[in-house]
Amino acid sequence: MRGSLRRSNPRAKLNVEPEPNSSGMSRTQKNRAARRIAREQRTIAAMVTIYCHARAGHASTHQAPLAVGLCPSCRQFLEYSHQRLASCPLAAAKPTCRVCPIQCYAPRKRQQAKEIMRYAGPRMLLRHPILALGHLCDEIVSTFRSRRSR
Repeated sequence: MRGSLRRSNPRAKLNVEPEPNSSGMSRTQKNRAARRIAREQRTIAAMVTIYCHARAGHASTHQAPLAVGLCPSCRQFLEYSHQRLASCPLAAAKPTCRVCPIQCYAPRKRQQAKEIMRYAGPRMLLRHPILALGHLCDEIVSTFRSRRSR
């Protein structure tokens, strides 16, 4: 009985697809891409926070909000990485940066990102397991897609 009270999807009855906007992406695809970029930004913020608090001499051991109390160089890197993520041309099908065909980070910043991720990556499983697992899933999917497209 309960199933009969549910509303059906009007688009399913009419077989109407949402019209793509000027960028060629539907509203659903844009929302999915925006959520993905926001999650990537939270992940990099968590990694930078872990790295900065351990390596840059911060004595904070309590669980502070992400990106709080960063040294100036880590804060600058975090702002740079957020700006790069926000302007990513592959937003809808963005792979992880390691397997991305477009290297949008400057060489010096890319080296800094590798250093941060090598240190903070293993520690993410303990401090931010949901973000770490999400990033790991993205890594597996993007690696699979890059191998498949060859």
